[in-house]
Amino acid sequence: MTKSLNFFIKNSCQRLTIRSKFILIVTAISTSSLVFALSLIVYTGMEVYKQDITENSEVISHMLASNIAPALYLLDEDSAQEAVQRLEGVPNVIFVAAAETDNGVSVEFVIPGYVVTERNPLVAGTIIYDNYIETIKLVKFAGESVGYITVRLDSDELNERLKGYINSFIIAFSAPLLLILLLSSIIQRVISKPIDQLVDVANKVTKKGDYQQHIEHNRKDEFGVLLDAFNEMMMAVSQRNMALSNTSLLMKVEKDKANIARVSAEKANKAKSEFLSSMSHELRTPLNAILGFAQLLEMDKAELNEEQSENIKYILDSGYHLLGLINQVLELAKIESGKMTLSIENIVLGDAVGECLPLIQTLADKRQIKITAHSDNCPIFKADFMKMKQILINLMSNAVKYNRDAGTITLEYEQTVPEYLRIKVTDTGMGIPSNAQSKLFTAFSRLGQENSTIEGTGVGLVITKSIVEAMGGEIGFSSEEGVGTTFWVDLPLASSPEFSGGLGID
Repeated sequence: MTKSLNFFIKNSCQRLTIRSKFILIVTAISTSSLVFALSLIVYTGMEVYKQDITENSEVISHMLASNIAPALYLLDEDSAQEAVQRLEGVPNVIFVAAAETDNGVSVEFVIPGYVVTERNPLVAGTIIYDNYIETIKLVKFAGESVGYITVRLDSDELNERLKGYINSFIIAFSAPLLLILLLSSIIQRVISKPIDQLVDVANKVTKKGDYQQHIEHNRKDEFGVLLDAFNEMMMAVSQRNMALSNTSLLMKVEKDKANIARVSAEKANKAKSEFLSSMSHELRTPLNAILGFAQLLEMDKAELNEEQSENIKYILDSGYHLLGLINQVLELAKIESGKMTLSIENIVLGDAVGECLPLIQTLADKRQIKITAHSDNCPIFKADFMKMKQILINLMSNAVKYNRDAGTITLEYEQTVPEYLRIKVTDTGMGIPSNAQSKLFTAFSRLGQENSTIEGTGVGLVITKSIVEAMGGEIGFSSEEGVGTTFWVDLPLASSPEFSGGLGID
C-alpha cells in the first residue's frame, strides 16, 4: 500500500509544472503549519475548559460530601435527601445520588426531563463521558467511610464550546489559506519566469536547431547567474556547431576523395588480377613446351653426357619452380577476385594426412627431418578436402624448408574452443623474428629470406590464410627464435551448426 501511494505521488508530481509544484509545496508547508498552530490552540483551550469543569464537579462533590456525611453516618434518610435536594438549581447539575456503605440509606436527585439510563461502578474519581461529566467521591465522617456520592454535570456546554472552537478554526484557517495561495501564486511567477524562459529557448533550439538564441534579463540573483551561464553555453554551442559544420564539410570532401580512391583501387586491383591471370596463362603455355622438350631430352639419357644431364635437370627444376609460382599467382588472383570455389564436406584428418605425408616425407628425408603425425581418433571436421590437403602441404613443406637438419616436425590436434578443431604443425627450426611476425601473412614477403637458398615465393601463407577463412576457420602461429614455430588452424567440427561462411561455396 505504501509503495503504491509513493508511486502515485511520484508520478503525479512529475506531471505537474514548476508553477504548480511551487504553489503545492508552499501551500502544503503553510497549511501544515497553520493547521498545527490552530489545532494546538483548540486543544489547549479544550483541555483548559475540561480542567475547569472537572474542578467545578469536584468542588460540588466535596461540598455535598461535607454536608451529607453526618446524615449517612446517622442513617438519617430525610437529612440526606435534603442535602442532595439543595443542589437543585446549581448550573449544569443533572443528577445527584448518595448511598450509605451498607445500603442503609440511598437517596438521589434528578432534574426534570433527564433519564438515568446507566449507572457506573462506584470508583472514586472524575470521568468525562460523551453526554455528561461524572464525579464519584467516597464520603467519610470522623475518619470513617460512611458512603459514596455521585454528581453528574451536563456536558452540553463542553460540546458547544468544542463546536465554537471548530467554527473558529475553520474561519481562522480559511482566511490565511487564501492569502497563502495568493502570495505563493505571486512568488512563483517571479521564480518560474526564468525557468519558463529556459524551457522556451530549449524548445526552439530542439525544434529549429537555432543555436543563436539569447535570453534577455536584468536579474541580479541566482537565476540571473543561471541565465547568464545559459547564454554563454548557447554561444559556445553555436561556435562549436559552426566548427562542426565546417569539419563535417571537410570530412565529406575527404570521404568523397576516399570513395574515388577506393573505386580507383578496386579497378586497379581488378585490372591487376586480370593481368596476372592473363600473363600467367600466357607464361604457362611456353613453359609447358619447355618442360615437355626437357622431359623428352631427359628420356634420352644414354645419348647425353654428364654436363648435358645436369643442364636438363636444372631446366626441369627451374621450370617446375616457375610453374609452381605461376600456379600460386593464379590462385592468389582467383581468391582476390572472389572466384575461388569450395566444396565443404566432413573430413577425417587421417585421410588428408595420409595423402600429404608421402609428398612431404621425400623432402624431409633429404635433410633427415623426422615427421610425427598424431591423427588417430581425431574428431570429424568440415572443410574442402582438396583445399585441406593444400593447407597441410603448405604448412608442412614450410616446416621442412625452415627447419634445421635432423630436426623434427609434429602434426597433432586438440580442441581448444567448443565446436572447433585445432590442427597444429610444429617445427624445430630457426623461428620467426619478433619484428617480422606482423608481416607474415603479407603477399610476396619472405621476411628476410629473399637471398637465402630456401626456395619460396612469399604467397603460400597468404593463400592458406584465405582458404582457411573461406572455410569458416582461423589461422595463427606462435614462434620463438632458435626454438621453432607452431602454426595452427581452427576449423568447425562436423557437429557444429551448418557452415555458412567463405567465398563462392558450391
